[in-house]
Amino acid sequence: MGKKLSPETLESFFDLDRIMNREGLDGPDLDEWFQLCATVSNSLSGPSNAGANERTALRVPMTFPAKIKIGDETFDGETRNVSVQGISLSSQSKLPINNRTVHVSVVFSFPRFLRRAEKTSMSFSGHVRWSKISETSIMNLEFVPLPHDDFETLEAILHRYIKMQIA
Repeated sequence: MGKKLSPETLESFFDLDRIMNREGLDGPDLDEWFQLCATVSNSLSGPSNAGANERTALRVPMTFPAKIKIGDETFDGETRNVSVQGISLSSQSKLPINNRTVHVSVVFSFPRFLRRAEKTSMSFSGHVRWSKISETSIMNLEFVPLPHDDFETLEAILHRYIKMQIA
């Protein structure tokens, strides 16, 4: 964890990731993207056998406070991992899921030298794709399509976070 990657390797990943996120990749470019995803994932959180080759977007392990709105109720939670396609959340509350659309608000905060943290607030809606609900809850959401500007902002946040962690 925390392994440093060269700026060139990171930029190669970011370039391919932008293409993958917008139009997809195939052939040697897709193979390279999967290889770079594995390198980035291993650098962020250590080796995993989680089947990353089945995913079409890199999940970035990042923890930020989140407000989770289900129906008329709002719960405190936090992000577990984030991608341009979805988000994994946890909450100390027992969440009433029932395959509903869930609304999430997250404030991404990045430290700045001798200044207040730079904060970006974003809100997402998503459909529950997986959940484990008990006294504490975990759920994975697939985003409803994000507006173009929100997609660009989220992708930039993910790339910035990766760069801060492993560059």
